[in-house]
Amino acid sequence: MRVRVRAFTPPPLCQMRVRDMLTNSEIKSLRHSGKKGADKHLDRDQLYLYVLPTGTKSWRLRYRIKGKEDTLVIGQYPAFSLKDAREAAQKARTLIAKGVDPKTERQRVASEEILRQSHLFSVIADKWISMKDRELERSTMRKHKSRLAKYLLPELGAIAVTDITAPMVLKIGEEIQAKGSEHEAHRVVRLCKQILQYATISGLVQYNVAYGVTAGLSRPKTKHRAAPLKDDDIRAVLQRIQNYTGSPQVSICLKLVPHLFMSPIDITTGRWEDIDLEQGTWSFKRRKSGVPTIARLSEYVKSELRQIQAIYPDSEWVFPSPNRPKQPISSGSLNAALRKCGIDKDEATIHGFRATARTLLVENFGYPQHIVEQQISHTVKDPNGRAYNRTMFLDDRRKMMEEWSQWLTGLRFNQALASVA
Repeated sequence: MRVRVRAFTPPPLCQMRVRDMLTNSEIKSLRHSGKKGADKHLDRDQLYLYVLPTGTKSWRLRYRIKGKEDTLVIGQYPAFSLKDAREAAQKARTLIAKGVDPKTERQRVASEEILRQSHLFSVIADKWISMKDRELERSTMRKHKSRLAKYLLPELGAIAVTDITAPMVLKIGEEIQAKGSEHEAHRVVRLCKQILQYATISGLVQYNVAYGVTAGLSRPKTKHRAAPLKDDDIRAVLQRIQNYTGSPQVSICLKLVPHLFMSPIDITTGRWEDIDLEQGTWSFKRRKSGVPTIARLSEYVKSELRQIQAIYPDSEWVFPSPNRPKQPISSGSLNAALRKCGIDKDEATIHGFRATARTLLVENFGYPQHIVEQQISHTVKDPNGRAYNRTMFLDDRRKMMEEWSQWLTGLRFNQALASVA
């Protein structure tokens, strides 16, 4: 029996092992051939280097999915090295094996990144600042911007609001608190809460994670603003205010503060359009809460207002700034004026005059507390829990404010009125 022995023929080298078609040195030295169109230099598994006549080189992957052929541009060389290109191509092949088109996946990831960038805390904070710039006092906005830049943006700025957690916000507050700034820690956390509330209302997050975070901070010690209550102390403050020698707008505003129960911001940002000297009313919206309010004016207050109106007849502001007439004076200038008068912050503050009036009018003058609170612009509720209308008790408040102004004026001149004798 004859046995035929068939000679063994080895397979081609390319079938025995995968040979890297390109090397780093080859890629670096490659030049365009000069022929029309781009050159294509195959690496392996349909990955190739695409060279334009201009010399620009880019990596591309030819692939087929769902019966259709397509090309994926991986990136330009040398930003994408040979190693980077092969790794990217392998990731694309893995997606293709799962039935996912790598080009579609890249577009999806890019869209998600654009969306994530638009949801960064820094972006939302900028939008919130732009909105509040039109509503809040400049001094308040300066503080907000300063706290954002100092505390919140370094920690949260590059994080999407959807990824922010309560522990992240608490950590910021705790670090501030550890430095001894308890009040500041609460203010920063509240600011963060306001920004995240804007994100919640905008539909970017479902829940404001900053709510309740202040409960994780120690409660700051309350420091009450100085409010003189004794006749001699009040007289000393009034007499020093009377001798203030600064600008007329600050001088008159400072004199009126004890006679008005308005907040410093509401007084300094007052406009003439809100004041009716004939009716003796000052109608305004509280800067901090937006609550519509009507304050009654005494004869003394109306007299001082007429003086400032005569000095600046063309100003829309009751108290225009000496340096920037188109802007009002700042509330901070009033406390600065007090210090210039020699009145220490432990003796009296601009805000403290409201506490002085509230205490004395109830305890010494005998006025009902709800009438006093209404004049101070606090929200006062009736026995059924409903807020009183701002126009209520106007006659009672007119009588109260007139009596209060007369008492202050008499006290300044060392006179005592029978109502508080």
